[in-house]
Amino acid sequence: MEPRASAGRSIATSRAPAPRLLTSWQMRVQQECESKKTDVVLEWRKRERSDNYLREKYPDVASLRRARDEDLGPARAAVERSKARLGELDQERERLAREREFYPKGPMPADLQRRIDQNDAGVAAQTRVLMKSQEDVARVAANFDELEATMERLWVSRPTPMPTMDCSADVLFGRSVSPAPRQRCRRAVAAGASPPTAGRAPVCAASASIRAGCRRPVAPGLRRVGPVDTVAALAQESHMNGRTQFRSHTMFWAIASIALLSLAVTVSAHAATDAVFDAAFGSFAKAAAGDDASIDAAATAFESLRTAEPANPVVVAYAGASATMRAKTALAPFDKMSRAEDGLALLDKSLAMLTPAHDAPIERGTPGSLEVRFVAANTFLGVPSFMNRGAKGRRLLDDVLASPLFAHAPLPFRGTVWLRAGELAAKDRRADDARRYLDEIVSRNAPQAERARTLLKELA
Repeated sequence: MEPRASAGRSIATSRAPAPRLLTSWQMRVQQECESKKTDVVLEWRKRERSDNYLREKYPDVASLRRARDEDLGPARAAVERSKARLGELDQERERLAREREFYPKGPMPADLQRRIDQNDAGVAAQTRVLMKSQEDVARVAANFDELEATMERLWVSRPTPMPTMDCSADVLFGRSVSPAPRQRCRRAVAAGASPPTAGRAPVCAASASIRAGCRRPVAPGLRRVGPVDTVAALAQESHMNGRTQFRSHTMFWAIASIALLSLAVTVSAHAATDAVFDAAFGSFAKAAAGDDASIDAAATAFESLRTAEPANPVVVAYAGASATMRAKTALAPFDKMSRAEDGLALLDKSLAMLTPAHDAPIERGTPGSLEVRFVAANTFLGVPSFMNRGAKGRRLLDDVLASPLFAHAPLPFRGTVWLRAGELAAKDRRADDARRYLDEIVSRNAPQAERARTLLKELA
């Protein structure tokens, strides 16, 4: 006879494997592995972007030599100007020395003494300028020597494949014991027999909890509450004597006291961290407004915060934006590119760190996911177009504006986002969109209202 399937039952005998359950420390190890994997991939992407940029900018030796001459040109010209000026000062010094010969014993006229002093000061100043220019020539030449060695490797090599890391539980901790031996163990214990030892069952047989009924062992001094069938049995099982009650109450109040103390310490530390973040954000705002002298202060402050709070994506995002702005203060093109890539890699990392838990306010009452995306969008839109970040910056800005969290964000943050969106729309010649964003700022009297009114007049 063929088997028939009864109502509500399936005749299939195969089952999908049960998901593997991990302990808390195994989950932490797996999370650390995933974080390391993200860092490795981001580092590889940063290196590949830098290598591709160099290959496109310097396709051959001739283009590299032309760039070398162009960068060395201003420094070499400064050296030649300093040498020429020093030659003029030497000739003037000879004339002054001949005039001085007329006064071998007596005092020199005041005018002659003044001209000699001016000549000495000019020689000292031009000597310092010459030394600084020669140092610039040596530094630029050394940078291009290093760049040439790098390009010799890139011209003959191919792009490296993306690195892979397997963070699955089976790779990290080995294959788990299959359910079947555990089921056999439980059945054997339930039947009163000793656990089986064939195959993988020794793992089950070696476990004291399974030999005792496949249950987790109970710590000394505690009682396991077994299954109960009636309310009366439950009352009898939950009855405790006075001494046990006293111990339970004492333990409860001890744990509660420790929790309250920990909470107080956490609140104090959080307040201190908020003050540090506000100071760093103040420097960042000045740098973003055009104060180049505040760039290094903002980058240093947020790098320190990132070291103290490596799991805070908002801090990582601001550290990346500050590091990207440091490219403005670099002189050599290679240094500019390196600093920008370092900052963009941190921004990529902050975006990869976002989870649904970061929708909650993190800094200054702003949802963390919105602030990270906006900081990244604003930075991506500000870097040069050859870095290919503009399209991603526009998508991130649209995501922030379309998010349901945006309506509940603080007004200063919303005003900043509307202002950036209005400026971008005006740049793209989307006047209607620009007016709509700027009108939102003015109608809600956001802190950016004055700037929005000025832009509306320009659009009119």
